Amino acid sequence: MTGRRAAVIIYAADLPRLQGFYESVCGLKLVEADPNFVMLVSDAWELTLVAISDKMAATFELTDPPTRRSGTPIKLAFEIASLPETRSAAKAAGGTVDDAKWIYKGDQVCDGQDPEGNVVQFRSASR
Repeated sequence: MTGRRAAVIIYAADLPRLQGFYESVCGLKLVEADPNFVMLVSDAWELTLVAISDKMAATFELTDPPTRRSGTPIKLAFEIASLPETRSAAKAAGGTVDDAKWIYKGDQVCDGQDPEGNVVQFRSASR
């Protein structure tokens, strides 16, 4: 183990909106940015958001609310302090947190999605 963070890259049609979601909902902090990408980090995560080209963005439509991209085999999972607080923050940032929750390895777990429809899982220690 190298002590490095897990790293993920998400391609984004609306870079500022996704940045705001992951900062406010998942507690990630901005460490680097330019007009084409932002890098957000926590102790465990390094999340890079990369702006897609206008040509690529024209090939699909972002809807409001966003259509969930459940056909992908990847789902990010973030530890959060409180599902109710996360649900509120996600809604304010253009995402969602589902009502359905379950217990997994002692954590309360709930799926949701970011403002572009990418599925995200939220995990909170059961109390």
